[in-house]
Amino acid sequence: MAISVPSLGQAAEQVSYDDFLSKFKYRKDHHVTVCGPTGCGKSVLLREAIIPKRAFVVYFDTKPKDATIEDSYMQGKDWGHTNNPKEIHPWIHHNWIVGLKKFSDPDSVKEAHKNLFAETLNKCFGESGWCMVIDEGRYVCDPSYLGLRAKVAQYYIQGRSDDKSIVLATQRPSWVPQEAFDQASHLFFFNDDDLRNIDRMAEAAGADRRLFKDLIPRLEITEDEGGEFLYYNRLTKQRYISKVEI
Repeated sequence: MAISVPSLGQAAEQVSYDDFLSKFKYRKDHHVTVCGPTGCGKSVLLREAIIPKRAFVVYFDTKPKDATIEDSYMQGKDWGHTNNPKEIHPWIHHNWIVGLKKFSDPDSVKEAHKNLFAETLNKCFGESGWCMVIDEGRYVCDPSYLGLRAKVAQYYIQGRSDDKSIVLATQRPSWVPQEAFDQASHLFFFNDDDLRNIDRMAEAAGADRRLFKDLIPRLEITEDEGGEFLYYNRLTKQRYISKVEI
């Protein structure tokens, strides 16, 4: 007997990007995970849908020069930039970008990032209310790079009770902790045609694996124009499909 494949609209409510932004409710004790390939619109989603809903943000900047960060966050807003976690205080700036002032050889950069990000995670874990935003989840978590997977997982497991939240974006589920899917309240999935990735994400999220395997590869993605995403709320089981506008 053939199994009927639901249309995208039958499997999840399709809404415009503006409608989604108005519907998305993100509380300070919620965690968020975003998974999708380069160029799909993850950073735009962070900038427009997620970060503006939080008052105290620490953004982990992994790149030597990121025009998106400088243009979006540093212009006329309450953002500070530092490579010293001891400087992070909400009465100086509500929001912080943590990153290196300059880059050298790859091994030195990895070591400097590892120390800087580990110290930042440690400092902010001892304080209430911070939202930690990691836009390169694999780089931060993978032991081949920074190896901070356990520290990230601890935020997912223990941060909620102290109004600390973590937002993690990654190209693939590999190397990021399982807690990024089973402890997150809000999950965003862009196109992925690797069924092993989809199966792992759906299983960890407690979602319908067959439905996710059907939906996620069919999401539209257009180079430099953003892509469709499947939003899944683990608390309410609500699903939306929308498209980032770049």
